[in-house]
Amino acid sequence: MPHVHNAFITGYWGYLELENMAGYAESTSVRNELNRLLDLRVSTFSKDAPDSYFQGQKKVYCRNFNSSRNFMYLVPEFADYLREQALTKVEGAIDEYMRVTPLWFISGTESAFAEGTINHLYDYNAIFQGKALIMKETRVDLTKYLDVPAFNTGDLFYIQNLVSLLEATQIQNTTSLQTDWIAVNKPIFRDLEYQLTIQKRNIRDKD
Repeated sequence: MPHVHNAFITGYWGYLELENMAGYAESTSVRNELNRLLDLRVSTFSKDAPDSYFQGQKKVYCRNFNSSRNFMYLVPEFADYLREQALTKVEGAIDEYMRVTPLWFISGTESAFAEGTINHLYDYNAIFQGKALIMKETRVDLTKYLDVPAFNTGDLFYIQNLVSLLEATQIQNTTSLQTDWIAVNKPIFRDLEYQLTIQKRNIRDKD
């Protein structure tokens, strides 16, 4: 399961970064295991769901994560590695997921696998992060897929998507394109002014 694989990679990477921040010597065993997992992740990366998801009942509901499993638990360092080592595979996967899951960017869409009604929240976060952190899409492109939060407060997936969007570049920066991009003179995000009016009301206590 690639999402579990991703979680281990992110955990080991975080551990090494914490050691560095604390001034400790890097753990050789952790680094070696991280490198092994990274190599394995690239070599086994596939946009297709494994056959085990379609055999029997034990893993059938894992198909809920067919479009998100490859990009769950991404962090910038891991995303940069995938961009360097598996960009073609990642691009093919994102294109496939956008085709078979056209409503992926909607938080809480009423479309789910099997007996479900409301889809889980991993699709709209995982694919967005793949587009932002690995594919390095522009702010203009990412804005098209930023939906509203799934909850009134505390939707971490939405916060992650919003931060990734704000950190994205405004124009494409790649040598693979044939055409030249024109710099945007006007800022994409403009400051907005709000006026807050507070009215004082006398409220009588009721017996």
